[in-house]
Amino acid sequence: MKLTNALVTKTSQNLDKATVGINAVRDEISSQVMAWLRDDKATEIFLAWLTKNSKVVKGETESQAKVRRQSGKNFQNIVNQTTFQREYFATPKGETLNEELRVKKAKLPMVAKGDASQEQVDSKDVFKFTRKLDVTPATAKSDFDKFMAKWKLSTKQVVSMANATA
Repeated sequence: MKLTNALVTKTSQNLDKATVGINAVRDEISSQVMAWLRDDKATEIFLAWLTKNSKVVKGETESQAKVRRQSGKNFQNIVNQTTFQREYFATPKGETLNEELRVKKAKLPMVAKGDASQEQVDSKDVFKFTRKLDVTPATAKSDFDKFMAKWKLSTKQVVSMANATA
């Protein structure tokens, strides 16, 4: 079956209804999205639909805009599910996922990490991204190092904060 914008729109409408109702419909749509993302031509059409659907529509009411934006979010929620990710990467249940798939617009932090290009950010289009996940187990030291880096704290600042609360 050839993927068309009309088919994506119809599937989106079914997904919108399914989010408040039947899980069987959601499972069927999940299978459709999986097939679309595995086929290059279908992926191109699907991502173009998501991009078009994310753009502001002139004369649209706030409630109409909310419904339109939610349709794209519903598709992203399907893709973000662990079961979808496991099937996409053929990772058996119980094994750790080493990669993640996302369908979204590129943002500047993604460029800094090397997950996207500046051209992708500038285009404001929706893209399919795959990135490796850090699967090393967290330790107190690694979490503390991340905390210090996030807040740009020196060891001296952390010690003084610890002494102030003790």
